[in-house]
Amino acid sequence: MQEEALQDKMRQQQQSWRAGWGREESSAAGERHGSGHGIAAQAARAWLRAVQQHERQWAALEASISSIGSGSDGQEGKSSSGGTLGLATVPWPPLASTEYVAGLAALEQQEAEQQRRQQRQAGAQQQEQEQRSAWQRAQRRAYARACLRWHPDKFEARWGQHLAAAERAAVLARVQEVSQGINAAWEQLQQEGGG
Repeated sequence: MQEEALQDKMRQQQQSWRAGWGREESSAAGERHGSGHGIAAQAARAWLRAVQQHERQWAALEASISSIGSGSDGQEGKSSSGGTLGLATVPWPPLASTEYVAGLAALEQQEAEQQRRQQRQAGAQQQEQEQRSAWQRAQRRAYARACLRWHPDKFEARWGQHLAAAERAAVLARVQEVSQGINAAWEQLQQEGGG
């Protein structure tokens, strides 16, 4: 007697799925007559929606089972009536097997496309970060190169013997100004977070 009630409940669940499917199918048929193409695509969208709803039901079932925890008798996922899962509580496939698999395939395709979009976005963000890092490395190298060239002691060690005696003091004073300007620019870059 109880098994018959459960089977009736299961049939009602499948009928409600089929009724929803029928609405999708008639809606798609109305669109087909208006547009004249895309029948397979419209059917796939309807199957996709049915499968998405089915997947949500599975997720809800899995969440409810995992939240039950251990019963008083120590058996995981069991209630006092012996179990929490029966014919009426299993989210049975909403479509015939062919349509169900096609709907799952459409869902997989949609999820893969979403993942590719996210990867492209992450790649763009990573590329931007790499460009920022490359720019920061370039700034550090440029600063080091400028310091090697314009530091007063290094300049004098390398070029001092070639300086004209009459202009030596003026050249070294100007080198000092350039070096101070380079250091001030580097400090500013550091404060702005660019170096």
